[in-house]
Amino acid sequence: FAQLEDRDLSIAAIQSDLQQSLLPLVKQELWYKIRYKRLSEGKEEFVPDDPKPPQQYELTEDERYKIEQRRLQNRQSAQRSRKRSENNEQNLLQKISRLEKDNSKLLEEKEKLQKTKELILLKFNNIGCYPSIRICSCGIRLKSGQDVSATETRGSGERDNGVTQQK
Repeated sequence: FAQLEDRDLSIAAIQSDLQQSLLPLVKQELWYKIRYKRLSEGKEEFVPDDPKPPQQYELTEDERYKIEQRRLQNRQSAQRSRKRSENNEQNLLQKISRLEKDNSKLLEEKEKLQKTKELILLKFNNIGCYPSIRICSCGIRLKSGQDVSATETRGSGERDNGVTQQK
């Protein structure tokens, strides 16, 4: 009998170590306390019966009605969910179509603007005007994108990184 208890305690200790939990040891200790109390009261040792399979019983009319109503509600909910998904998909497809049309219109407008820009630059070049070069109030010729504060003035007519002084 003592060997059986020691074996059960050893098994509980091993399970506790594997599970990283004290629960198997606590269960075993509780079992020992219940057993000690039963034996000290003069009762015989408790041996649990084999668990019985759950009993099958006939459903009442009310229970069947509730189950059927729940199934109906689930079916309707699933239909609503599928319809929402289809609507979302249709909305996304319409949005994609609209964005593709807008994108193609913008690309066409970009091409037109680039052609207009080329024509304007060609006209400026034909009359000898260079819009990429401007003259600042201090007389320094700057290329487009260049800042006056970043230039240094050397002598008249000297170049400094593409900057020339006007006389």
